[in-house]
Parts: sequence; C-alpha cells; structure tokens
Amino acid sequence: MKDNTIVICNANYKKQLLKSINKLVNIKIYSMEDFIKTYYFNYDEKSILFVMKKYNIDYEIALEYLDNLIYVEDTKYNNFLDELVELKRELIDNKLLKVGSFNGDKKIIIYNYELTKFDSHLLKDLDYEIINNKKDEYESIIYEFDDIEDEVNFVAYKISDLIYNNVDINNIKLTNITDEYIDIINKIFSFYNLRISKCHKTSIASTIIGKTFLSHLPNLDDAINSINEYKDTKTYNKIIDICNKYIWSDDISILLDYALKHTYIDNPKYTNEIEVVDYKSYDFKDEYVFLLGYNQGIIPKTYKDEDFIKDALKPSYLDNTLDKNTYERNIVTKKLKSIKNLVITYKLKDSFTTYYPSTLELAKPVRIYIDPKISYSEINDKLKLGIKIDNLIKFNEKSDDLDLLLANYSIPYNTYSNKYTGINSNKIKEFIKNKESFNLSYSAIDNYNKCAFKFYIEKILGLSNYEEKFSVTLGNIYHYVLESNSADIREKVYEYINKNNIVLTNSNKFFVEKTISN
Repeated sequence: MKDNTIVICNANYKKQLLKSINKLVNIKIYSMEDFIKTYYFNYDEKSILFVMKKYNIDYEIALEYLDNLIYVEDTKYNNFLDELVELKRELIDNKLLKVGSFNGDKKIIIYNYELTKFDSHLLKDLDYEIINNKKDEYESIIYEFDDIEDEVNFVAYKISDLIYNNVDINNIKLTNITDEYIDIINKIFSFYNLRISKCHKTSIASTIIGKTFLSHLPNLDDAINSINEYKDTKTYNKIIDICNKYIWSDDISILLDYALKHTYIDNPKYTNEIEVVDYKSYDFKDEYVFLLGYNQGIIPKTYKDEDFIKDALKPSYLDNTLDKNTYERNIVTKKLKSIKNLVITYKLKDSFTTYYPSTLELAKPVRIYIDPKISYSEINDKLKLGIKIDNLIKFNEKSDDLDLLLANYSIPYNTYSNKYTGINSNKIKEFIKNKESFNLSYSAIDNYNKCAFKFYIEKILGLSNYEEKFSVTLGNIYHYVLESNSADIREKVYEYINKNNIVLTNSNKFFVEKTISN
C-alpha cells in the first residue's frame, strides 16, 4: 500500500485493511458512496430545505430529488431530466451543492467491490485498479421447511449442537434476518438459552425521551426542558448534539423530526452472543453461518421499475431494472459460494403468507430429520408434546415421537386457572403516585368485579387497543354532568370538554349543542 492511494471498498473490508497495514502511509479508504460525496457530489440540510420550499414537498421527497442529481449531466435530455439539470444548476449558483471532480493525482484501488454500470461511468476517465481476492467456492446445504417456526427451531437446534461440540458461540453468525423472523427468533431462541444481537435498530424518535422531545416542538426551549430528567444519558446528549447542528435554521423542527427518526441508539453488545450480520458486506473466514429466509423476492432482492428516474428516461450510463437484477444475482451468488460453513434454510409459509424457494439454484433443497432422542430444550419439547396431544385428540393423528415425549415429560395438559393471584400493593402505589388523578368510574368498578386482571391492564397500565368514538365521549359528558348535580348544564359540558382537551369537529359540536338543548 503506497502513499497517495485511495481504496474503495465496503466497511468490513476497511477494518480488515486497517488491521493489515503495519506502517504509516498516506492513504484514504472510502465506500463508493463516500468517495462520490467527497470528490463529486454532496449536499447538506440547507440544500434540503431549499428544495422543500421550492417544490412545496416534504423532507423525504426532497431527498429523492437531491440523491438523483448525481445521475444527470449538464446537457439537454428533452424530458423530465431537464428539470433535474435546472435544479442542479440553481443549487450550484446558490452555493447549496458541492459538485467537484477527482483531480487524478492519486492511485485508486477498487478492493473486493463489484462496480455497477454507473460506477464504471463515473470512473471512466480515472486510472484505477480492481483487486478481488480469489476465494474458494464451497457447496452449501439448503433445507426446506413447511413453516417458519420449524425453520427457526431447526436453526436453534443446530446452533445448540455446535455449542455442545465445543464451537465458540462468538464464531456463529445469523444472516438475512428479515422482519417476519425477529419475534419468532427471540421466542424460540429463548427456549434454547441462546442470546442473539439485536436484529433491528431503534431510532431516538421511537424512545420515550425522543417522543417527549418531539411532542414539545416547534418551541425548542420547551422541547429541551421537557427532557431535563434524562440529562447525562447518551440519548439526551445525542439530541442536544443534533439541536446544536441545526440551530442555524428557522425551520429547525422539520430537521429535528427527520434527524431523530434516522438517528439510532446504540444497541448493547454482549459477549457470548450470536451476531446478526449482513452477508453481502461481512468478510467471512471460518465462521458457522446460518442464512434464513432463502425465499423468492428476498434472495436475491428483486428490483422493479420504481426508481425516481424510470427506465424509459434513464441514459445509457445508468443501471436499468434488468441491469440491477442481473447485478444483484451475480453478487449474491458469488458471495454465498464463498462462505465456507454455510447452512441455508427457507420456509414455505408463515402465519400470513405463502412463500416459494429462491430462484438461485445453488443446490437442491433437502428435508431434514432430527433425532427426537437428542434434545437441547426442555421448554420446546414440552410445547411440542402439547401440540402432539392436540393432534391426537382432535384429529386422531399420533406422532411417531409422542410416546417418547410422554415418557420423559409431564405437562398440565388441558388445565387452566383464571384465579387472580394478586399484585404487589407497594408496586401499584409506586406506579400511580405520579399520576395527576386516579378516578374510578362505575364501568371501571364493574370491570374489576368481572376480571381484576383486565382492570389492572386497562386502568393501571393503560394498555388498550380500544379507540374511543365520539358517542362514548357524549356518554362520558352525561356522566360528568349528572355527577356534578349542577343546574348549569352548558357550563359543566364545556368544563369537561376543556378539562380533557377534546377538539370538537363541526359535526361533534352539533351533537353537543343538541345534547345541551334537550
């Protein structure tokens, strides 16, 4: 690695390269996206606000306009692209867009990165070298399962088997974990006492502190004061840093709303957990890798003609839908064949959807038999026993391993108690002591008599999916007026409305007035 070298690669290869350099050299390592931003094209929040106001559009759509400006050149297209060209010129004239060029005095190395058609177009006048590490190709095993729970159960079983055979849990990886897997994995892996790293990111906007802050905007002082109790926390400090970044803007609430939705809290990392990784960018060595959801439309990802610039308008140097799908198939195939210890699984259905296997033909799918005499989860076995007894009683279907499970486990089958077991009174008092009021209505007391736990869920925890309609609000108004014993009905009606911050539509106001007059 010589001085004045630029390396373009993904983030994981960047870490690998930095570890391998054993002397001080003047090099820079970029992802392709960062290389483009640094040398060719970049914008900031001022650019975004300019586009939002120019077209009267929201933040996300303004981003789409700006992100697509890199694809147009200073020429005449005779279609919608001319509007992008004009916008690009206007932003440059107002010093709201950084458009530069690479001066070519540095050597460029493209390291283990597949260029798209547009990447090649962008680099066409530059002197660059492509270096791809030659990787061995391996055969993978693909397992088919009827449903998603069987698939996840198998993966948990196989991981437990690896750990039993002295494989370090930190050397086991999960990949391709899409949303429909997260809850099921968390549930089933807990049966096996397996901990996995968090599969999804949590935005600041979705946290209590973030919601509290955003609810007090656009008044920034009120918003900051509303979260003072969280001072010295990492999330609080992140919010303050973001505020300082955008303090120059009169439209700061718009910027803060988007920034908090796209800034994420740090997920805790633990030792002895199974890491969830991105199979495309992770640099696998000898890890044991389980790739779930090898289903059509998921692997490889299928692109449609839905880009901001449609295929019919794309110049020849841009990747059209066919190009993108071909590129995707090639890089996915190449990557999966390079993983040494790879187990691939897919399901044919989950609770809501039917699936088909991936169209990539890496290997012929097989069905797997798991020896029921070998078990790594007592909880899972007992749940299976309950299901198998159900099938025997309801459908006269006797599973081959029912007798084995009955011989080893006893479960309280077909028994249930709804007896209220009580709740710690000190915890209840602690929970409700900061509430402004805690009033019991006749219906609340009736709920308590019918089911104490229902009362606890709804009245104490405030958990309910019930959406109150205005007819119920009218009923509450009746209750309030009758309980007050006041002769001034109008005063009491509007006292209740103001006290509960009820916003009346014209329709609702009509019924309120009709109630008062009657």
